Amino acid sequence: MRVQIAKQHILAYTVCIKWVLLSCLFSLKVRAQNNTLHFNTINLKNPAYISTPHHPVLDLENATFEMWVYWQGTDNISTLFMKTGNASISNYGWGLGINQKGYLEWWQQFLQGEGPKSTSNPIPIHKWTHIAVTVAGNRAIKFYVNGVLSGTSTAKMMNGNGNLIVGKQGEHGNHFRGIMDDFRIWNEALTPQQIKTMMHKAPTGAERNLVLCYDFNQNNATNHNIISDLAKRFGGANDGVLKEGEHTLYENKGAFEASLKYHFQALHFKERIDNQGELARLQLNLGVTHYLNGQMKESLTAYQKALDVNQHLPTPNNGLNAQIYYYLSNTHRRLKQYDKAEEYAQKALTLAEQIKDKIILVDATNGLGTIATEQKQYTKAHTYYEKSCELASQAQDWLMLANTWQYLADSYRQEGLYEKAIIFALQSLQLAQKQTLKAEEKNACLLLASLYSRQGRFEEAYQYEQRHNVLKDTLAEIQNKQQMTELRIEYETEKKTQQIQLLEKDQLLKEYAIYGLSFVLCLLIAVAIYRYQMQKKLHKEQQEAILTKLEMQKIQNTAELVLQEMENKIVQERYEEQIAHQERELASNTMHLFQKNEMLNTLQEKLNELAPEVKAQVKPLLQDVRNTIDLDKDWENFQRHFTEVHPKFFTKLLENFPTLSQTELKLLAYIRMKLSNKEMASLMNVATKSVEMSRYRLKKKFNLGAEESLDRWVESY
Repeated sequence: MRVQIAKQHILAYTVCIKWVLLSCLFSLKVRAQNNTLHFNTINLKNPAYISTPHHPVLDLENATFEMWVYWQGTDNISTLFMKTGNASISNYGWGLGINQKGYLEWWQQFLQGEGPKSTSNPIPIHKWTHIAVTVAGNRAIKFYVNGVLSGTSTAKMMNGNGNLIVGKQGEHGNHFRGIMDDFRIWNEALTPQQIKTMMHKAPTGAERNLVLCYDFNQNNATNHNIISDLAKRFGGANDGVLKEGEHTLYENKGAFEASLKYHFQALHFKERIDNQGELARLQLNLGVTHYLNGQMKESLTAYQKALDVNQHLPTPNNGLNAQIYYYLSNTHRRLKQYDKAEEYAQKALTLAEQIKDKIILVDATNGLGTIATEQKQYTKAHTYYEKSCELASQAQDWLMLANTWQYLADSYRQEGLYEKAIIFALQSLQLAQKQTLKAEEKNACLLLASLYSRQGRFEEAYQYEQRHNVLKDTLAEIQNKQQMTELRIEYETEKKTQQIQLLEKDQLLKEYAIYGLSFVLCLLIAVAIYRYQMQKKLHKEQQEAILTKLEMQKIQNTAELVLQEMENKIVQERYEEQIAHQERELASNTMHLFQKNEMLNTLQEKLNELAPEVKAQVKPLLQDVRNTIDLDKDWENFQRHFTEVHPKFFTKLLENFPTLSQTELKLLAYIRMKLSNKEMASLMNVATKSVEMSRYRLKKKFNLGAEESLDRWVESY
């Protein structure tokens, strides 16, 4: 009994560690490219929108509008895009929004009432959804949700020379609440198949009918709020400008749902093995995942649970408490709740000083600087940033020091003190060059380009902009090489893993061997986690990122294989269900045919027993009964249904025995259906003796011995 309990704990702990790693790596994945644009409508202050100047290609008659959205609900209309009538943003044009019930609504000449709506498949809340709308001939409109037709009606394209507004209804507000990705406009009505194909495909920009394409893959610090249009034919003529949204975020839609799934599975196993310390840390990771997904309320709930669990431990982990306070501060700051944000940051700072955790100490100090900056308390912010610089320098954390100098420079920029901002930006640039921190060097160049541009020193701004572009291309080349290396390592690792699995399958012959292997695997995972934590403190963050990307790629491929296996299983189950249904239908039709012939045979016998003078009168009826029994239509129907269930049965028989007659084929089909001789005789309208004689002749034809069963031979054919 004790061995069995130990086995369950080992298995639970192994699976738990696996899901923890999966959840963390999926959370890290959101820091990759494939960014999205969060319109910053969490607190309804300074929500963002995109304004694109008019271009003649936006005068549309046939069109398709498509995008991915992560909608967060609304108590009013939620605007996706709007084409205004003229440059002063008048009340007419064309556009699309999501109403309070989640249905798409097309807008045309807004002052003339509501436009057509989708009639099914409402847009879900807090889930990535693909939306497409086609307008053909300036008349027929079709709505698609995740590639499925969701309604049809008639519509107009009221073209004008005003701006295209994405995320806002012109001057009237009604902002889009949520995240958007891959916004595209085509000057043709795509077919349903084209929509399904393109929704999961990134266009090259050279497509013939693509007139506008925003993929939002830039980040906050680049391009001076220019939203780049990838449609190559127009050379950036449809570039948009990101308006307002002071703290608008570029986020990655990556693998939030997969990350949450693995987090919850890991929580389930942690509770089973009653490991409160690990449970608190897992709740913290879950809160971080919610935070990255923009789900602030859920993030705060998870952080509070982590704090409660950790504080009720016999010996609370002060390091974990400091981390939780820091993340609570970040979330409250994101919600503009600055008093609470500052309170938790101070708590994190106090604990970090007690336990001498330099990482949290620097992070918390930077957090206090950011809180002060967002409240325009610049003097206070400068004090915190300068303290953070001192701490990072003492810890020789050059990466953090370079970033903090940039934060300090940006704070002076917002205050309008450009000369001081330039001093710290240059210090960050010099340190990044000295320590070979390419990403920080790139960001510093971009910051300097912006600062010099604001001073009117355009030549220097241009030089730093050029350096930024060169570094950007260099980093992209490095990333491509890393991806190639990761793919090669992944391939080699997969081959080695397959070889190990084959060896393990041969060696695991006894139950104790399984227990021993499970223990070794748990030990290896524990050692790997310990080594990872040690390396996190000893290695630079840039080296950590490379290793993390490698692990993330491996886990992603594993997850894709699992999903593929699940899809194959579903397809197989559907196929088996279809075959079972056809077999039931065939059996039912056969039984119906048998019962009909039984009834007709009985009726024929009754008619034959009548007196001669009566029999003469019903002779036509008797002939009709015989004809009905002999009809070939019943056999044709049976043959059609039988072939659907056993498609190659008749073909293989005739290939090997081409002399088989139609009657013999019919008898073989009934034998395959496992019918009795009596049932076969009734269906074939012959005596039972005739069936037995036909079976005997078939055995001779098939060269079957007396001891061999014709039924088994037919069934295995």
